[in-house]
Amino acid sequence: MKQVEIQRFNSQCTVHELWEFIEDNLYLKGCPSPMYWTTERELEKFKEKKNIFLAISNGVMIGCITVEGSNIRILCIKRRYRRKGVGESLVKHVESIMKSDKRKKNIYVSSFYLFKAKGFYERMGFEIEDDYKFERTWHFKKGLR
Repeated sequence: MKQVEIQRFNSQCTVHELWEFIEDNLYLKGCPSPMYWTTERELEKFKEKKNIFLAISNGVMIGCITVEGSNIRILCIKRRYRRKGVGESLVKHVESIMKSDKRKKNIYVSSFYLFKAKGFYERMGFEIEDDYKFERTWHFKKGLR
């Protein structure tokens, strides 16, 4: 795989195309559909605030991450590019931006009970802050300093 470039989302595709990418690549058996996590309207707001970043390889979008405040809202990688460092590159990019904002002390993310996601976030240095068994959700936290 050619080097992955992380770009702020602007005109690489439309918000609707980004939504379709998320819908095609985020749904996992046993999890709510992406509609549960975000809508096209919310993606439009993220775009306006410049809070969407894309992983691009050979001119093709292979992943994306959305951020709201200190929270990672969506991390989505095209299936065939998973476990190749794309998610790690996106998270590290967002971390570096957040570290430059001295007011932000932590970065947060929530994940449904997906053991691959749990292992990924733990390898990235996140710790489980809360375990909401009734929601089947983990809440992770990582210090930025």
